[in-house]
Amino acid sequence: MVVDNQSYARLAHLVLDLGAVALRHFFSASILQNGETLEQFLTRNKQNIWDCYKRKKVIHKSQYELLFLPNILHTPKLDDLDVTLLCFLIRQFHPNVPVTWYGWSCPDKAKAKADPLMTPEIEAIINIKYHRNQLAHRGTTVVKDQEFEKMWNTIAPSVVTLGVEKPVVEEARMEVIGIQHYILLLNVLFNY
Repeated sequence: MVVDNQSYARLAHLVLDLGAVALRHFFSASILQNGETLEQFLTRNKQNIWDCYKRKKVIHKSQYELLFLPNILHTPKLDDLDVTLLCFLIRQFHPNVPVTWYGWSCPDKAKAKADPLMTPEIEAIINIKYHRNQLAHRGTTVVKDQEFEKMWNTIAPSVVTLGVEKPVVEEARMEVIGIQHYILLLNVLFNY
């Protein structure tokens, strides 16, 4: 039985790297309007995002500054956004699913009621966010084989649903995560 950190590292890679790619793909296709850039989107929604930062305390200062850095030479890029920030923006600005929809917080209830807003894509977004939090808040980085299989088989279809090619996901399952990549994943996971 494998009880090293490779299983944890592979799950983190699946969620943080490939999950972020999948969420960026969804964000570009479903949230950005008529070919607008991320910068145009952020400018158009700056007041709403400011309100989420200052009044509602939904995002942290570091997340807000990533979107609206005081440096005028900085142009925010979609590749700069992590799973947490992408999920926030998707939930906040999805054109067909209100931010107050109960399914964002209670997906099982929405699935049980066959809520039409619970599309495969929305379910995939919620699943990626849930597993990102599960990885960040567990007490250990050791993942046993059976747990790895269960988590992988739950997360991988969500990543594929949002546009990452299945062979890329399958390759990541066996990838050996080097120490530098592992440390980077841990930094991303525990940054907030």
